[in-house]
Amino acid sequence: MLIVGLNKIRDLHAVGITSAWLGTDGTLPVESQTGLQTAIYGSVQGVTITTSQQTNLVEYTCNSAIATSNTFREFSTMYSGAGITTIEYNRRTFTGLLHEDNDDIVVKQLFYYMNL
Repeated sequence: MLIVGLNKIRDLHAVGITSAWLGTDGTLPVESQTGLQTAIYGSVQGVTITTSQQTNLVEYTCNSAIATSNTFREFSTMYSGAGITTIEYNRRTFTGLLHEDNDDIVVKQLFYYMNL
């Protein structure tokens, strides 16, 4: 694909990411999963997407006022809207982060679009 084609895919993907959330399950992800294994619904937040050449940088913040007292171990970006089934695009796991009421958790995920 040409760079212009890869950037078109990037743009379509960016429009489809509306929010993200966290979960508490730290088992390794596999392709057959449909999203977070133990999602914490209170952690759903909108995201900011910064677009650059063949990349989307998604930034998510779980601020100190929501979903506290959880140890988060998984993260997913998703598309959701009124009357639409939520679609999760990925599942990433990491070392547990205890979310206390005086902490914000900021997650940045880079999507890179390239030819294989």
